Amino acid sequence: MTILIISILLLGAGPIVYAWFRDQSTLLTVMDFLVVASITGLIVLEIVPETVSGAGWTVLVMVAIGALVPTVLEHTLHRTDLH
Repeated sequence: MTILIISILLLGAGPIVYAWFRDQSTLLTVMDFLVVASITGLIVLEIVPETVSGAGWTVLVMVAIGALVPTVLEHTLHRTDLH
């Protein structure tokens, strides 16, 4: 129960910390990088291997599609200036 309470408090602290450091772009860039790296690590090291062991190697195709399609769409929309 203690971990749940701490998690909820830290989740609520995120916007407050962001507001305090809004003018320090370097710190926000580092924080953004850490968040992206953490989520990527979680997906690559925990979620994908567990899913592959449960559903088979075809999951890797779906992961590749899930990573590539949004990237291709973003680049396409950026080039055509439709966003």
